[in-house]
Amino acid sequence: MGKIRITTIDYIILGLLQAQDLSGYAIRIIFETTAIGSYSGSPGTVYPAINKIKKLGFIESIQSTDGKKSKLRYTAKGKSELINWLKQDISDDDISKRMEILILRFGFMGDIISHPEKLKFLKSFIDKTSIYLVQLQTYHKQESSSMHIQGRLAFEYGLETIATSLDWAKKAIIALKKNN
Repeated sequence: MGKIRITTIDYIILGLLQAQDLSGYAIRIIFETTAIGSYSGSPGTVYPAINKIKKLGFIESIQSTDGKKSKLRYTAKGKSELINWLKQDISDDDISKRMEILILRFGFMGDIISHPEKLKFLKSFIDKTSIYLVQLQTYHKQESSSMHIQGRLAFEYGLETIATSLDWAKKAIIALKKNN
């Protein structure tokens, strides 16, 4: 049997549990009612993910203080796994295909990632996003006249979205430096 693959949903669950202990139902509701749901928050996805990371020793069940339901808590092993995911280097593919996951990773850094490491993450994000934006702008300059209007406008939406993400990261560095 091969190594069990940890998915984005598994990491999201670990990230949610690092903030507070939650029941499986509460995790599912977070998936259903927030943007995290874009990663598939159906019961058929969330509960198997919970069971998988429980078997791996990343989370454990604990009795809630009200005595009604058990809650889930991430373990030291789960914390270590989450930290490793959060600290992963940003790849070119992350910038071009998984930017929303990068923002999610940043959001989960909280108190478990050091201030210098958060700044390093954002600086890498800025460096790689800047390079990608220039590549897309060059392509746009060369090809926009031959694009259908809808295709060109959609492409320009992408350019503006990436530029906005870049601006956000620069502001985030300033905010983190002020907050430290």
